[in-house]
Amino acid sequence: MAARKPFGTPVDEDLKNDFKAECKKQGFEMNEAIEILMTGFVKGEIQIKKEISYKIHQKEN
Repeated sequence: MAARKPFGTPVDEDLKNDFKAECKKQGFEMNEAIEILMTGFVKGEIQIKKEISYKIHQKEN
């Protein structure tokens, strides 16, 4: 395993607090859960689909 480096990025405060509480409830440290999720994503075990959609509304006369 490579050296451990700090990882910080801005996230929604409510999401962070909910994530922290859920990690505690399930017996995980936050960094442990994040590493598990990141590993799954890198290995292709967790997939994220990004979808963009647009709605066109015509002005009524």
